[in-house]
Amino acid sequence: MTSELVKWNQLDGTTTQGILYKPENFDPHKKYPVIVHYYEQMSHRLYEYPSPGFSDGEPNIAWFVSRGYLVLTPDIYYINGIVGKSAENTVVSAAQYLAGLPYVDSKRMAIAGHSYAGHETNYLLTHTDLFAAALSSAGCSDAVSQYLSLSLNGSSSYFMGDIESRMGVSPSGRTRRGISTNLLFF
Repeated sequence: MTSELVKWNQLDGTTTQGILYKPENFDPHKKYPVIVHYYEQMSHRLYEYPSPGFSDGEPNIAWFVSRGYLVLTPDIYYINGIVGKSAENTVVSAAQYLAGLPYVDSKRMAIAGHSYAGHETNYLLTHTDLFAAALSSAGCSDAVSQYLSLSLNGSSSYFMGDIESRMGVSPSGRTRRGISTNLLFF
């Protein structure tokens, strides 16, 4: 496979980047299906080789590319309190960028996210119809229940809402990090 750093304008007008992986025998005159796989920033992996192997939830880039898919891994920059919109800003604009490329089959685009990005996939599925398929692996679908639950080792999961999910506010409405909104995740 080959990989290249690509840049595009997001929905809000800012620029972001990502890695576009192409099959070894890439033909620019052929139309390829695309998987957009995301988890925060991933462009620092440009010169890493994604090893083939069994998946633990994330799509295996080498496996898909060797079977004729393009895979894009975009960088997402978050605004606390609106993580869903932040992901939408990047992933939807990435799909629009890809759809404009002559070798992309815009009717066969998919999204894939695991864990925190699985939550973002759940959000995107309810906010756009650009994608023909989606993989949400281990993504939270009920933020309040997750926030108030215990983890497998018995510790509180409240940090998931405050830190990992960047809610910016607790379910009680108490603000975090100077954000004064009552929106849970979005």
